[in-house]
Amino acid sequence: MRSVKFVLSCALLIMCLSCAKHQTRPTVAIRQGDPPVFTISGRGILDDLVIRGPIQKCSGNGSWSNGPAPLPYMEVYWEVAPMKDFDIHQLTDLGPIVYGKVPEGFRQYGPKSGAPPPICEGGPYLVEIHIRNGSGVSTSFLIRNGKIELEPHAAD
Repeated sequence: MRSVKFVLSCALLIMCLSCAKHQTRPTVAIRQGDPPVFTISGRGILDDLVIRGPIQKCSGNGSWSNGPAPLPYMEVYWEVAPMKDFDIHQLTDLGPIVYGKVPEGFRQYGPKSGAPPPICEGGPYLVEIHIRNGSGVSTSFLIRNGKIELEPHAAD
């Protein structure tokens, strides 16, 4: 009888641990704005936040000179990383990250200097969150009729 209780207890513990891992997976929410705003939640040590966009950039007035860029040619538009370890479950203390504005306690790696390219109607764009243990999340998005449309992807 004891061995049955032990086996059942172990099975329950394994199920709870796997559910907890699934629930704490990093996520990113994107709020439309000029510029867009990114909110990160989840668990783990944040290594960096990267925004990628088409190699053919839109103009500063929010439109494309020759129509939206073809896929899949993308490059880093903006990359920021904490200056010291930042446990991602505490990012609610950080608050939303506004595209192009380096949060306090972070530094910008891309572009090397100056502001990142504008994010315009159309796209596509990609936001990536890299977590120290190798996991993370990436979400592709585009702006259509002034609204953000998302397509999440796991980045394990």
